[in-house]
Amino acid sequence: MRDTGALGAEKAARAGASAAGGTALAVRRLRLWFRGVPLVPLLIICLVAIASLFAPLIAPHDPLGTNLAQKLTPPAWQAGGKAQFLLGTDYAGRDILSRIVWGARISLLVAALGLVVGATIGVTLGMLSGYFAGWVDGLIMRVTDIMLALPFILVAIVIVGIFGGGIVVVVVVVGLAGWSQYARIVRGEVLSLKQRDFIALARIAGCGDAQILVRHILPNITNTVIVLATLNVGSIILFESALSFLGMGVQPPTPAWGLMLAEGRPYISVAWWLVTFPGIALASTILGINFLGDWLRDRLDPKLRQM
Repeated sequence: MRDTGALGAEKAARAGASAAGGTALAVRRLRLWFRGVPLVPLLIICLVAIASLFAPLIAPHDPLGTNLAQKLTPPAWQAGGKAQFLLGTDYAGRDILSRIVWGARISLLVAALGLVVGATIGVTLGMLSGYFAGWVDGLIMRVTDIMLALPFILVAIVIVGIFGGGIVVVVVVVGLAGWSQYARIVRGEVLSLKQRDFIALARIAGCGDAQILVRHILPNITNTVIVLATLNVGSIILFESALSFLGMGVQPPTPAWGLMLAEGRPYISVAWWLVTFPGIALASTILGINFLGDWLRDRLDPKLRQM
């Protein structure tokens, strides 16, 4: 008979080898999944996210603090610039870098909250429309068509004119502007899914409509919703900036990229940095999110993975 200790050691060795093999396989799969990730856009998004999360620690100055003695100070590397104001100051002597950092927090906050509002409304209505069909589908889709046909900037002007500006109003406007896209795409997914065998089996098993929608259909449309949400983030940030630029979004003195562009426009001939740096921050963030969204779509969309 073999020694018991030797058998134990052999089993332990096999278990260790199996665990090591499983870890190596997991690492290999992770590397394969992240293959082709756009590094520059990812770096940009990480920097913006860090700036928004740690704005109080990163910003060198109070973004709302005014100092008229330092107004329109050029960037540090230009003649007349000062090291303490790396990107210069605005017409009120406020530090541009600090306001850009805090503006990242405002932009991502509005984008995240607006995304949640729009996705929640759109996914819910899209699931109801595709699953129940009939008059429910007809009513929801007609409202969706109307929302898609409207120039929503005009709707935003009306809403802001009635309720005023501010972050809460902007979040509501952004959510109302985006739900129709989710509703139409989710409806198409649900129309396809409800014909599948597993839905019929769920009905045979006694599952009600609510259980089927939440437990069986919703998990199968999650990837589609994630991809659509990622691709919409850039549009939401641009829409919020456009509202702020027109004076209908975030109100002064709150630092917001669109508002900084609007405030710096009258001084563009004498203080180019007032619009250049917020514009770079806005454009690079939107481009980074769009490139990252395209990559994520390629990874999560099963139709594209099969190509």
